[in-house]
Amino acid sequence: MIEQVRLPPRAEIDIDSQFHHVFWFGDLNYRVQLQSVDNRERAIEDHMAEVQQMIDAEKWSSLLAADQLQQELKAHRVRSSQCTLYHPSG
Repeated sequence: MIEQVRLPPRAEIDIDSQFHHVFWFGDLNYRVQLQSVDNRERAIEDHMAEVQQMIDAEKWSSLLAADQLQQELKAHRVRSSQCTLYHPSG
């Protein structure tokens, strides 16, 4: 997001240290997005049931691979100084 911020053209501006408070707005609710076998949309209930089965089976690496935030971090489209894996809670 920071790359799209428009500031006066001064090379010495470091946006990370220029402000005391920064407010981020947007859809920041990342989800687990499992791929369907046949690339068709599936009912949300079926998707949620599959995710719940994976949680119950503690398939953390598969869930992490389908995590939208992790995918965005790997693609360098979001900024994070630290990303910690928290297991889902019920």
